[in-house]
Amino acid sequence: MLVGVERKNMYKSEAIKSKKEFSLIDKPEHIAKLTQLLEKNFEAYFNSLINNYRSNDSLEKLKKQWGKNIALKTDAECIREIFAYRIDEFEKEAEKYREAFAQDNLEDCRHDENGFKDYLIKRCPVITKSWGAKNVKELDEWRKLFTMTPTVVLLDTFENLINFTADYLESYDETEYGKYLNTDDFNFNEIEEDEYSIRGVIGMGIKAITIYYLYPHIFPKRGKLDLFGMYFLTNQNEPYINLFHFPTKTSEFIMINDETNGKEGTYKADQNYWYPYGLFTSYAMKLYRMIVEQCKKMNVALDPHYRYVYVDTYLENISKHHSEDIKTLTKSSDITHGKH
Repeated sequence: MLVGVERKNMYKSEAIKSKKEFSLIDKPEHIAKLTQLLEKNFEAYFNSLINNYRSNDSLEKLKKQWGKNIALKTDAECIREIFAYRIDEFEKEAEKYREAFAQDNLEDCRHDENGFKDYLIKRCPVITKSWGAKNVKELDEWRKLFTMTPTVVLLDTFENLINFTADYLESYDETEYGKYLNTDDFNFNEIEEDEYSIRGVIGMGIKAITIYYLYPHIFPKRGKLDLFGMYFLTNQNEPYINLFHFPTKTSEFIMINDETNGKEGTYKADQNYWYPYGLFTSYAMKLYRMIVEQCKKMNVALDPHYRYVYVDTYLENISKHHSEDIKTLTKSSDITHGKH
């Protein structure tokens, strides 16, 4: 059953002031319990990915109208088409990031530092979309802070980020990486340090989206729909609050903004944009392995180069399945835009 139980979620004020829950979510016993929930609920949502595709496929609809004697696509055919389409869409977007952050282009930007802010707005898709989404009021503060940020600070931050990925890639070994399981294996703590961030402007969301499109086999996306996907994936049948005993009786994947005025129960929710990237990556790798095993049963081979494209496809499908729930939680008619 894909309908989740009702529960409260990590409170922004609690996360900022005490950080108690951030100290709990990376404990081995907590990770083991949450991994069990992933394994328990994985297959139902994998099947929903295929079924959603079938219900939206125009050819499938025509076949049903023509008669029962016309064979519908097999699960294997569906999943191949889903992933082929997603990889094609990924490549179209990834090309923009590769061009924007090519070493030659960044060097040119260093010669014209004052133009880098406009360069990002025009050439970096996640910045372009956030800047252009004027109807999304949640981004007003981000646009204000982005405008106020010195251009050279933006350039330094993105150069640091790109240099981090280059250094990581230099020592990368696919066979070894494929064995990684624990948070520390990935060694991603550095990327969350101050030299790779600008408070309120360049957080882990923008960073993760950028490097995902550059190296999808190494860096998961960890966007809004990925985190909400994890929220619903781990919110099934067994009440989360009884399983994990968080002080605020909450979920680690989304956050209630209780710092704004409002009565209890009327606060807006966001994805937990402070969620540790290394920890998220460890769960993403586990999901990738589950996807691989499920596809093997259908004789569908996957390309490790697109490791986290498969994971993003899976988690995004969960969020779209729960789109009305997300609209209610976020008090928004658009489930894609929001803070990074």
